[in-house]
Amino acid sequence: MTPSAKQRRAIQELVGIPFARAARGPVSFDCLGLTLEGLALLRPDLELVDPWAELGAKWLTGWRPGAGEHFPAGFVRVELAELECGDVLLVGHDRGAFPSLTHLDLVLWGGLILRTRKKTGATIEPLSRILRRRGSERPLGAMRPPAEELAT
Repeated sequence: MTPSAKQRRAIQELVGIPFARAARGPVSFDCLGLTLEGLALLRPDLELVDPWAELGAKWLTGWRPGAGEHFPAGFVRVELAELECGDVLLVGHDRGAFPSLTHLDLVLWGGLILRTRKKTGATIEPLSRILRRRGSERPLGAMRPPAEELAT
């Protein structure tokens, strides 16, 4: 997807908003809250509220890559090499058979991601920086929202 200039400005206005655990905005966000806000700006056609509230709790207690029941309805798993604007990057600790999701980032345009951290709050950073990580916390996978429905 290619965001409009208005959508890009709205995403850029999120930069600098502070991080707070379990915050859903507008004065502070955690990673799930920021991802939801960013997706709402990029994809106003999506209904994200109910499936994401339950999903956030599941993710923080141990996500298993490829387990479709952990994805919101209509979202599909995508390979890291196939990321597009609007995809959700899943970051966590890879502990063998039991990887654990600890963070979400939203893939933006031009090789950028929207993320939030305790020290910096919401930022826009290069996706390549996250994809190069090989330490204990690294990308575990990604998922894509359902395709936009065209009016008939």
